[in-house]
Order: sequence, then structure tokens, then C-alpha cells
Amino acid sequence: MSNLTTKRAFTTDLSESEWAAVAPLFAQTGGRGRPRTFNPREVIDAISYVQRQRISWRSLPQEHFPAWHVVTNCYRAWQRRGIWNKIETALPERSAKGRVA
Repeated sequence: MSNLTTKRAFTTDLSESEWAAVAPLFAQTGGRGRPRTFNPREVIDAISYVQRQRISWRSLPQEHFPAWHVVTNCYRAWQRRGIWNKIETALPERSAKGRVA
């Protein structure tokens, strides 16, 4: 898992205030299950990039984002569990601009 700093590489990356609004959705609890091997913030940034640039998952720049299969698996799992709807609700300005949809 990489350590994300405050520097944003793309305009689709979450700002500090946006991350603060959705970070509680990804708090790890109680040690149940396998430890997370990805940074949820980086995954959200990657999903936003795919949607904004209208590219395929496999076209994600590897030097900035997690592997495409990690991103797409997280996106699908978050959709099934309703987490993606909560992200959209927490970031209404992004949804309106088409940055998170």
C-alpha cells in the first residue's frame, strides 16, 4: 500500500476535505477477515479518473493508480454493498460534475 501525500497528480483525485468526508466508510474494524492490501483513497481516485476520462479499466496509468483489476473489483464490490452510493451522497458536487458516477 502506498502512502498518499497531499499532492494531487490529477484533477480527479480527492481533495483532503473530500477524503475526510468518505474516509469513515473505510475504517478497518475488529480485525475480522484478511487485511486490506490497497489504499481506498487511491482506488476512488482511479475510479474517478476512469469515469472522467471515459477510458477502460485496463487503461489506468500504472505509475499512479493500483492495478486495474484491484480497482474494478473494489468498484463492483462497493456497488453491491451500497458503499458507492454512500460515496456519491457524501460528494454531491462530484456527482453533479460527472466526476464520480
